[in-house]
Amino acid sequence: MLRSKYIKDASVRPDCRTFHRELVEAWYRDEAHIKFQERIEVCLGLFPDPEAFRSQGLIVRQTVQRWGAMSPAGRLLLNRRLVQAPIDAIDYVITHELCHVEEPHHGAAFFELLDKRMPGWAGRKQRLERAMARELPNPVAADANATPIQAIATAWISSIST
Repeated sequence: MLRSKYIKDASVRPDCRTFHRELVEAWYRDEAHIKFQERIEVCLGLFPDPEAFRSQGLIVRQTVQRWGAMSPAGRLLLNRRLVQAPIDAIDYVITHELCHVEEPHHGAAFFELLDKRMPGWAGRKQRLERAMARELPNPVAADANATPIQAIATAWISSIST
């Protein structure tokens, strides 16, 4: 449970690191779903016919190289780590992906649509990249094969185990 920036472990398995990682990951995923649904509604308001751009579903997953993607079937995938980004950066990623409903490829028409729906998107993209670069855990302190959330959970577990 999260209270004032700390996670209190009230589990029946207080010494199980894998269990704690899974708890933290599940909490982030749940929070991401809530926040992303809120921001999707805001971003849909940028379009003249919001329902024409509404995705067919939301998938939140930890990804390595992408902040988001729109499938050909219209499902919106957002990187779980994006929930840690500033709101304007989240809105940029969502709006970018919603533009793919009309323009599937990154051609001139896509960027014209993105410019029309979100002027100044390039600055938001730049802020996203800068902000999230600072959020990455120290790779020396983390397992080389761990995902960022696993590294964060491992650091947290280590801090409460001592």
